[in-house]
Amino acid sequence: MTHNFTPNDLLRFLYRETTHEEDLRIKLWISQDLNAYDLFMQMIHSAKSLNFVPLQPSETSVSIILDYSRQTSQAESHV
Repeated sequence: MTHNFTPNDLLRFLYRETTHEEDLRIKLWISQDLNAYDLFMQMIHSAKSLNFVPLQPSETSVSIILDYSRQTSQAESHV
């Protein structure tokens, strides 16, 4: 059986953005195609890794932004 799915379809499936019919067809594809299964497993691993990315800036980034803000406000007040 030939499937016309793309990696984008797997990504949509991963994030539950597919229809019920697409879900069934993609599950069948993954169960029959080792390359599709491997790609899907990589996507799952990558999605889980995203949960560990820090969601706040480093102190260095904050310092750079605050310094820039101070410099800009001083330059504007002298105009």
